[in-house]
Amino acid sequence: MGIAFKQCWTMCGIILNLITIGYHLGYTTILLRDLKAPGSDIKLSLEAESWVGLMVAPTLQILGRKSAHISVVLPNLIACLILYFAEDITALVIARLASGFTFGTTVFVAAIIIGEYSSPEYRGVFLNAKSASYTLGVFLVHCVGIFYDWRMTALIGLIPSVLSLINTLTWSESPAWLAYKGRYEACEASFEQLRGDSYRAKEELLLLMETQRNRRLSKIKGKSKISSFRQNLSKLSKKDFIRPSLIVLFVFVILESSGRHSFSAYAVRFMSAFTTNNTSTLYYVLAVDGVVCICGILSCVIVKLYRRRTILFTAGGLACVLLVSICVYLYLKAKGIAPEDNIWLPLTLLFTYHVVISLGVAPIIMALLGEVYPLEHKGFGTVVSGVFFSLSVLVALKVTPALIKSMEVYGTFFVYSLCLAGSFVYLYIFMPETEGKTLQEIEHHFNGVPLTLQNDTEGKLLNNK
Repeated sequence: MGIAFKQCWTMCGIILNLITIGYHLGYTTILLRDLKAPGSDIKLSLEAESWVGLMVAPTLQILGRKSAHISVVLPNLIACLILYFAEDITALVIARLASGFTFGTTVFVAAIIIGEYSSPEYRGVFLNAKSASYTLGVFLVHCVGIFYDWRMTALIGLIPSVLSLINTLTWSESPAWLAYKGRYEACEASFEQLRGDSYRAKEELLLLMETQRNRRLSKIKGKSKISSFRQNLSKLSKKDFIRPSLIVLFVFVILESSGRHSFSAYAVRFMSAFTTNNTSTLYYVLAVDGVVCICGILSCVIVKLYRRRTILFTAGGLACVLLVSICVYLYLKAKGIAPEDNIWLPLTLLFTYHVVISLGVAPIIMALLGEVYPLEHKGFGTVVSGVFFSLSVLVALKVTPALIKSMEVYGTFFVYSLCLAGSFVYLYIFMPETEGKTLQEIEHHFNGVPLTLQNDTEGKLLNNK
């Protein structure tokens, strides 16, 4: 229980920061609502609106995981204060840039920290809690937005950020990062503090340190004169870098095509296709947020009952069918074939769609971000993933308003469904099962090398038993 508590305590800092991330993304709905109101003290043009939404869109390998997490918590604090005191569009954009930096990097930093700090038996639950925390943040900001204006809503967003910062200051450093840096005694102490001293834990620790010793020796012998830039370029041709990178790329395509961020940012626009009652729109949005949040929490249980590939592709297929069904109904409604006043059928389809995405798609694909990159490539992999992520958010948040304008909501959903289907086909073919595997086992899968302990290492393990 003590080991589980120590890991849970570390996860609390991650969860609080991810609540803030969801809070800032969902905040766009409240901000745009108030700034577009007749009495707003800051006038918002259509072009400015898209950029304010977009700004919610790369220290990890050098300073360590603890410092990296602190560096992505602080911009949230700054963003909240700037938003509260903002007097013009420039201040709003600067604040969204600050929260955008946090949003873009926390996704990877959090996944990597959870992957390295948690045991294989807890990792799936923690990675799912990560996704649930984000949805909780979106739900909270929309709740707050019902009672307060955009300035006070921004100020309240300080609370989870401050708590996350306090929690992070109590962490020990990641054992995997310490081993990567050659600090093996510190690695062993940190690992035992987080994982205990069971046979399985010692086996994982010795394999981790042996792999990093061999890697450092290899660099000293053959790569000591190669520049860091050339080393990073050489990774682009390695199989254990290319395969995870392609998986990450399609993960982001799924994430954005499912409406994960665009729906939170442009929720009112989407919901206007289902109902013409503007006074009820935010309450419908809030109801969707609540469903998504509850499902995110339930996914922590589901991931312990079924294998990840089974959950992902069952839910993914159903999500594609539901999205196409919503598209067809909205099209028929727009053409006057479906009744105008029947909002319960499309809303039920939409709610069901979000349930499926939140239970079986988003948590699983987000979990992959902390598992697929080998330790050697995590620093550069984070940069590459950051580029992928930024581009995907850029496309989603800038293109979505244009799609809605030119193709209506039903056309936008149809484009989403095509992207979802193609990405799921790729992952079905190339994504391995990671359930219950250590990070070292997953790394050896991408290397195509059998995972075995050397005889001398195995002897050390037996002696320490």
